[in-house]
Amino acid sequence: MFPALLPVMVKGGLNHAVKGLALELADAGIMVNAIAPGLSRPQCTRRIRKLWKR
Repeated sequence: MFPALLPVMVKGGLNHAVKGLALELADAGIMVNAIAPGLSRPQCTRRIRKLWKR
């Protein structure tokens, strides 16, 4: 029904988890990083890419 929803939810969850970890570990001087890909070429992102081109 919502094919692009899962990748967006996973990326958002990862971003929030990294921010939360960074806040928790900042007092110990530990920095937290993450690498999250942008849109890839799977079929579920075709509609999103078309909307961005407008």
